[in-house]
Amino acid sequence: MRILLVNPPPFHRAVTSSQRIMAESAQYPPLGLLYLAASVRRQDPTAEIRLLDAYDFRNSVDEIKPVIREFRPDILGLTANTWLWGDCLALAQCAKQAMPKLQVTMGGYHLSIYPGESIMSPAVDSIVIGEGEDVFPEMIARLTAGHSLEGLAGVWFKRQGQVVRNPPAGRIEDLDRLAFPERELLPNRRRYTFSTDPEVRTTTMLSSRGCPYQCLFCNSFGRYIMRSPENVVAEMAVCRAQGFESINFVDDGFNIDLARTKRLCDRIEEASLGLTWSFRGRVDGMDEELAAKLARAGCRRVNFGMESGSDRILGLIGKRASVAEGRRAVRIVKQAGLSPVGYFIVGFPGETEAEFQATVRLARESPFDYVQFNTLMIFPKTRLNDLAVEQGVLAADYFDRYLKNPAGRLMIPLWTADRPRAALIRMMRRAYRSFYLRPSYVWARLREVRSWRELRKKARMAIYAFTGA
Repeated sequence: MRILLVNPPPFHRAVTSSQRIMAESAQYPPLGLLYLAASVRRQDPTAEIRLLDAYDFRNSVDEIKPVIREFRPDILGLTANTWLWGDCLALAQCAKQAMPKLQVTMGGYHLSIYPGESIMSPAVDSIVIGEGEDVFPEMIARLTAGHSLEGLAGVWFKRQGQVVRNPPAGRIEDLDRLAFPERELLPNRRRYTFSTDPEVRTTTMLSSRGCPYQCLFCNSFGRYIMRSPENVVAEMAVCRAQGFESINFVDDGFNIDLARTKRLCDRIEEASLGLTWSFRGRVDGMDEELAAKLARAGCRRVNFGMESGSDRILGLIGKRASVAEGRRAVRIVKQAGLSPVGYFIVGFPGETEAEFQATVRLARESPFDYVQFNTLMIFPKTRLNDLAVEQGVLAADYFDRYLKNPAGRLMIPLWTADRPRAALIRMMRRAYRSFYLRPSYVWARLREVRSWRELRKKARMAIYAFTGA
């Protein structure tokens, strides 16, 4: 069985207010596809699996078609992404042109919110809804044996042109039993870096899945399930043996369980792997003891979702954390010798100029090494989307119309009930200038630059942030 897993290219990526900044900030491997590859390999060690990260390598559809013809896969697995839906469909159609009988299947979070719209494409044979590590290998086993996909939970497929909707699959309760992502498939591991450390070979990991919170603007929520500290450290050791030097944990909330995070730090310190690492965390999951443990365990950066300098807005979005907690967490992390990074959003419903200034002031007065500002974007299947439709900010079928006819690039909507889009983008750039164009800050960062490559990358990010050019 030959399986080609593809991360689609970004040539028709949705338009955001800060996409070029985000594109410059990091290059990360397609972790979901690596998990799938490992799960298939565990079930069938003889399977021929190839990974094509067309997103990072910017492979065009015309460049991908010869790869398909040369490899002649039995199954093409695509990561479906709402913001890249046009590219996903173009790639599926290209695959069918190259090999008309090829089984094209899609997976990814997009299928959890738009399953019906996605499978209606003539180029898509099946979709996996939800976590795929159990479902995808079973799908392959059935197809290999010539058996039907009927009854396979988590899979929708076509039979004689008609869509068969199997029942949903349950959550994976024991994450420790999953095979570690098959990073050996990555064609060039040195490409994957983080903006603040472009010379360091970096990979990503998940120590948990889900998020118990449901912020106004976020569609990433669900029951929080954690891996054991021992299992996490075992995967870190494999990463180190594969030549990676740093790990960025991409959990929605790495430190939601404070006690478990401290135990994990203890296990990492004991293992003495020589890795540096970072994570995305909540401000209410930080104290002096954890910060000290993080530093001893090799953590170098903590990314905080601060969102706003207004407690009113934090309450509005359901953050369940306060401005004071944010100030305290950043101070604790900095005092422990770690690098705090802050993520802020401007343009919330009803946000006043005073509240915007409070957000900028929080960023400037806190000892952040870096910050990122974004405008509030409306994502599908969020409480913010529902509010936007209710108040007439967004048409109810805005995203549906694009998915049915993904011509051009999707313009991700902003909350324009209070300010027009152009004014919101100007707010974001004002915030960037206020934080980064301080002589003391510029001098401090320049002293840290270790290579011309790092200087060029940071300079490009600065140009995009200040000018949008």
